[in-house]
Amino acid sequence: MELGTTSHTGDYPFMDKLHKINHHFDRLYFKSLRKKQYGGIITDCIIVPISVFEEENEDLKWHKKKFIQKHKNRDGDSEASIIFNLYINPLIIQKLSTDEIQQLYCDLIINQLNDPNFKLPKNFDSVVFKLDLKEIVEDFRQQKIPNEDTI
Repeated sequence: MELGTTSHTGDYPFMDKLHKINHHFDRLYFKSLRKKQYGGIITDCIIVPISVFEEENEDLKWHKKKFIQKHKNRDGDSEASIIFNLYINPLIIQKLSTDEIQQLYCDLIINQLNDPNFKLPKNFDSVVFKLDLKEIVEDFRQQKIPNEDTI
């Protein structure tokens, strides 16, 4: 399984701290689940921070809770990805330190893993997957985010 990140946060200057955290998570852990197979057609897990202002409740409807995204691979075979949409208000990010954003980032992933609506296919070993991802997130929680010059 592949573990990766992307984002839909806009280019607000104050979002740089979140982009740095998201990039650092990807750089540290993208290979961490590579040798793991949990079953079924799920091939990867993607963490996606999404900017949503409080007054943009319509955006939340557009980015509805959808944990599995199905698609075809290059060979035309069906595959699926686990998607973690992390809804974050940019105005909150603007007020937080990098360390606080890192903790929020980890909390949002763990909260989604613990969400009773977070259901995965029966032929996928979700218990082991959740344990593995929680371990990765808790490790990341302890990581020091490097300066922009060292990324």
